[in-house]
Amino acid sequence: MLNAHMRSNQNVPTRPVRAFLVGPARSGKTSIAVGFPNPILISPADEGGARIADNLPFHVSTIECNGFLAGKGQPALMDIINWMTAEARNGTLRRADGSPVGTVIVDSLSHWESILISEVCGKGGNMDQQRWGTLLEAWKSLRAALWRLPVHVVLTCLDEVHKTAAGQIIGHGPALKGQICGLLPSECDLL
Repeated sequence: MLNAHMRSNQNVPTRPVRAFLVGPARSGKTSIAVGFPNPILISPADEGGARIADNLPFHVSTIECNGFLAGKGQPALMDIINWMTAEARNGTLRRADGSPVGTVIVDSLSHWESILISEVCGKGGNMDQQRWGTLLEAWKSLRAALWRLPVHVVLTCLDEVHKTAAGQIIGHGPALKGQICGLLPSECDLL
């Protein structure tokens, strides 16, 4: 459905679309994301991205990894994004079925943030000002690498209810901590 709309719409932007999908668990964020053209889904290994893709009526390539920061042994999210950037530069960014990648989906930022905080703090460590700065710089590096890709980028994130000190609900937003909570969504075309 979205593929047909994006191919037929005369007002399609000249640059790739950047989308930020936020919602409660199991609300369909990933299902919407895989509706973008020729998707490749990147998810934490313990989140079951391959399981989600296996239950779809069409092919979605998946990459699962365990870490966020590059250079930590086994391939991490940043290693994969850097590899995709190099492949795109060479014109060889392809899905498992050989078709060109049209969309990169990073699913779910909430889970990736937990992984990143663990990597920044170590076991049992607490966030301090320096670590919050490290966290923000890692997010900014991811954002810059994703925005360089010549394909659509879809970011999914769990929803968080925002309340006053008295417990009154005042809104919803991405379940992300720190400055990145507003920064990433504000730079996307679709929310």
